[in-house]
Amino acid sequence: TEIYTLSLHDALPISSGVSLAAGALDLGTHFIAFLAPARAAAVQPFYTFIYVPVAIGFAIFFVGAMLPVAAEIVLAIRIAAAQWAEYRAMGALWTELLAEFPQIRLRRYVGIHRSYYSRGNGIRDGLVLLKRYYDRRVATAALAASRARGEPPAVQSLSVTVALVRAALEAHRIDRAQDDPHPVPTSGSADWATDTAWIVQLARAFAGSSPATPPTLSTSAQSR
Repeated sequence: TEIYTLSLHDALPISSGVSLAAGALDLGTHFIAFLAPARAAAVQPFYTFIYVPVAIGFAIFFVGAMLPVAAEIVLAIRIAAAQWAEYRAMGALWTELLAEFPQIRLRRYVGIHRSYYSRGNGIRDGLVLLKRYYDRRVATAALAASRARGEPPAVQSLSVTVALVRAALEAHRIDRAQDDPHPVPTSGSADWATDTAWIVQLARAFAGSSPATPPTLSTSAQSR
């Protein structure tokens, strides 16, 4: 944005200078024609050139004024395209949560920006509604499996959260709540945009993961 602002600031003095030159030429031509009528025919061709710098000055001003607008349009298109891709990436997790909690069905919006954040909010609500079904044993098993795969801490956190959500969805289907549930997974951020970005990461990890329960959880452990 700063680059385009500087371009506009540069265009203003340039266009003003060109317009000033056109005005000076116009004034000089009229001055000569008034003081020396005999030379009026000689300066007559300059009247044509007066319009050239005026047109150039206007063109420079127009380009400089429209450049920030064009930049904003390009930026808006890029943001909309990115949000559309992330909106679709949230689809699998959103569909699973909606199947368990139909009450979180969202109103339809025109435009991707509001729809994008609305779907993120719906997923956030669904994760909270699962709060009684998060199994601490699933988190422990998923963390151990992630460490065994050598995943970095950020990926470990996502792996654990995906396992927690998948197991909680299954537990909700069979109404098996936990006496001491694991805390609701969150991004830990109070910033709306950052939290939604975390939800997008979670949704992508969820869509790319296996729906199977972590193998370290035995059948007898699950039944308790």
